Amino acid sequence: MKSLLTKYQNILASKGIDASSYTRQHLKARLQKHFGGELVFHQPSSRNKPELVYGSTIMVQDILNAWAELQRKKDEEGLVSLPH
Repeated sequence: MKSLLTKYQNILASKGIDASSYTRQHLKARLQKHFGGELVFHQPSSRNKPELVYGSTIMVQDILNAWAELQRKKDEEGLVSLPH
């Protein structure tokens, strides 16, 4: 949600709207109102992990594949940044 909020604030700023006081709760409510059941918000059981937002028509397998790909890229970046 934090990255979505930042993007939304940037969009508002580009339109000359001060969005500095805009919160994640406002954004979530606005998204729920606009998209209804088309979006799914998932808060992992561990509260220190970020909330996930995805389209309701996305298959679980697609989400798992995207997550695995992201982890692979993070691992590759970690290997590249290690000092020799």
